[in-house]
Amino acid sequence: MKKPRQNTDVGEQVAAELAASGPIIAPPASLKEQLMAQIALEPQELEEPQSFSVVRPDQVEWHEVGVGISLKVLHHDPVGARMTALVRLAPGARFAAHRHAQVEELYVLEGNCLCAGEFLQAGDYHRAEAQSVHPVTSSEQGCLALVMTSSHNEPVE
Repeated sequence: MKKPRQNTDVGEQVAAELAASGPIIAPPASLKEQLMAQIALEPQELEEPQSFSVVRPDQVEWHEVGVGISLKVLHHDPVGARMTALVRLAPGARFAAHRHAQVEELYVLEGNCLCAGEFLQAGDYHRAEAQSVHPVTSSEQGCLALVMTSSHNEPVE
């Protein structure tokens, strides 16, 4: 005599037997596409963001991202592909040309730079619209700037 399973209701037992009783049939290739399209329409539950964030100077490291160019990421939003960072250009540094995936905002805190043909110095604000192309940005004397930009910008040759 077969002993009944423990902690399993009758519906689960019937479903398991039905699943094992027939031949295995591969679903149509379009089913995955239809399912993914339906999932994309459903609202996704995201983690509740914190109401406030504070970054202390010793909590985040400077990272060299190019010759004479250092970056300190203060915030990164991977879902929105946005980041806020401090960017430091050493004297003589040149930041490569790039296309903006989204709006980029730059506020010069210290020093100066040549950005999109404009000479910017401490206190100046620069905004570049989405899909615009920034030519090389350079600094003869060095520069520290607060930059809010997309994390998906593309280099331009």
